[in-house]
Amino acid sequence: MNLTTDRHQGVMVVRVGEPRLMYPLLSEFSNTVTSLIGGGERKVLLDLSQVTYVDSATIGCLMDLYRQASAAGGALKLAGVQKRVETMLTMTGAHNFLEMHPDEASAVPPEPRRRGVRGGALAVAWRAACGARRRAVRTARGGPLGGSAAGRTR
Repeated sequence: MNLTTDRHQGVMVVRVGEPRLMYPLLSEFSNTVTSLIGGGERKVLLDLSQVTYVDSATIGCLMDLYRQASAAGGALKLAGVQKRVETMLTMTGAHNFLEMHPDEASAVPPEPRRRGVRGGALAVAWRAACGARRRAVRTARGGPLGGSAAGRTR
């Protein structure tokens, strides 16, 4: 079976490279994903962009994998679901449980921005000092913290 796994931003991505995901291949697929979940993976994304056909056994397998991931406190999502496969998932009601995304990029959250110096203690102190200075200038000019309105210039 053409199956690859890859970690992307904390999500284990399982890419299925077969056009038909059904019985003889289903066992290897199921064992691979089950071992990932059993090994501690909490976020699993199944990339089904190459899959054009699934049968009822596949849908049952997907539901079982969803149950396992949920029981382990994780999540199982689908990406790149072809129209025919989506129709099968919708007809069986599996779409109510399996979260589907158009592609991998929309399913995997973007990596959080690093705050760097901007969020550090020095930056916080700097912003506080600048704020205090602005308030002092406004007060001296007759701003909202003191002085008279006649002393203000614009």
